[in-house]
Amino acid sequence: MIVRTVGEAANALMRDWPSDDGDEFLAAVKACMDVMIGKDEPEHLRQAIIRAADEAGVTAIAVLH
Repeated sequence: MIVRTVGEAANALMRDWPSDDGDEFLAAVKACMDVMIGKDEPEHLRQAIIRAADEAGVTAIAVLH
């Protein structure tokens, strides 16, 4: 899965994530909402998704442009 935007991150977390009950997953959902409302920076969301992926046993590769 490729995530490029906050909207894609939200869809990935809500529809495609392999686990929906871990602390890092919940932190990623919160980070997603915070970025959507302008309360946090996208970089924090990227970091939260990487931690949630690690928690779920999913390999995450981050490529920044």
